[in-house]
Amino acid sequence: MEDLYSLLLRKPTSIVFSRSKLSYEQIMEEFHIGSLSDKFLRAVKALVKANPTRASAVIYKTGSNSVLVIFGEKPTAILLDGDQLTNILSQHADREGLYIFTYT
Repeated sequence: MEDLYSLLLRKPTSIVFSRSKLSYEQIMEEFHIGSLSDKFLRAVKALVKANPTRASAVIYKTGSNSVLVIFGEKPTAILLDGDQLTNILSQHADREGLYIFTYT
């Protein structure tokens, strides 16, 4: 997988908004145990699992200074912090919730 900054500069394949109130920690736990409560997160897991070498997703919670990156054969969620992430992703965020950027 290319580095995150390069990934974020590319145009995403899709951007989906979810009204989910889940925290990053809750999402990471749901990915870890394999039981996702949000239909968009289930779709992300299926996409990444079906295309582990080509597909990844970035989840941005409005107002956060971090993102979750989903990748791998057994889709894994990792939390990454960074000020530049907010600058790049906040331009897409006009509602409170989760923004899911997929890349293939």
